[in-house]
Amino acid sequence: MALSLERLDAELRRRNIPDLAVVKLLVLGNSGRGKSFLLDALIASKLFEHRMSATSVTAANDFALYIDEKHVAWALCNAPGLIEADATKIERNQLCIEGVINLKPAASMVAVFVFGHAGGRPLDEDVRAFQSVKRYIPTLPDKSIAFIVNPVERDDFNSDAEYNTWLAQISRLIHETTGTSDDAKVFATPKVAGRDRNDYQSAAMQGLSAAVFNIVQQLKPATVLPAPEARLILDKNLM
Repeated sequence: MALSLERLDAELRRRNIPDLAVVKLLVLGNSGRGKSFLLDALIASKLFEHRMSATSVTAANDFALYIDEKHVAWALCNAPGLIEADATKIERNQLCIEGVINLKPAASMVAVFVFGHAGGRPLDEDVRAFQSVKRYIPTLPDKSIAFIVNPVERDDFNSDAEYNTWLAQISRLIHETTGTSDDAKVFATPKVAGRDRNDYQSAAMQGLSAAVFNIVQQLKPATVLPAPEARLILDKNLM
C-alpha cells in the first residue's frame, strides 16, 4: 500500500537516504486522467488506489519510495486531481498539490502532467490546469516536465505512420497551448484492457511499465520552489 508522509520519512531514514539524494516525481493532472494507474504501472505493483469511478478516487496525498536500477531514490507523489466536477473539493485539492510541490525543499523534482484528449486533441481544461501549476512554480524548467496523453487506443490508427503523425501534431498543440518548448517531452500511453489492469505480469502492463519508466528516465531533475507567499490558484470554472 501507499505510504503516508510520516512513513515515507521513516523509510528514508531507515535506508539512510538524505533529502538531497531524493528525486520527487510529481504526477499531476485533472481528476480521472489515470495518474494513480500510471504510477502503479511504473512500479509494477498496485500501491495507489485506482478504479473506474464517476467521482475522484484520490482524496489525499499518497507516497511511495522507489529505488531504480541506477539506485536513484524516487519519492513518488500522488496528489488528488487538480480540478474535478465537485467544486467543493477544489480548495482541498489545491492544498494537497501545494503540499507535494513544497515537500522536502532540498530534494530535486520532475513533473509529469497527465492529459486526456478528445478526438485526438488536448483538452482545454487540462491545458489551463497545467498553466495554474506553472504560474505557481514558474522556474520549473521544461526539461523537468513531461506530458502524457492517456489513454490512446492504437487501433484507432490505420498504421504506425498515421500514429506517429498524430503524436507529432498533438505534441505541437500541447507545446503551443502550454507555452512550453520541445524540451518538455510529450508521450502517449496505450489503453490497457480492464482484465489486464491489475495483472502486472501481463504483456500489456509490462509494456506500459517500460513506457512510463522510459518517460521518467528522460526527465532532468531540478531543485525549484514557489515564491514564499505564492499560492496555487485553481480556476473553479475549468470543468
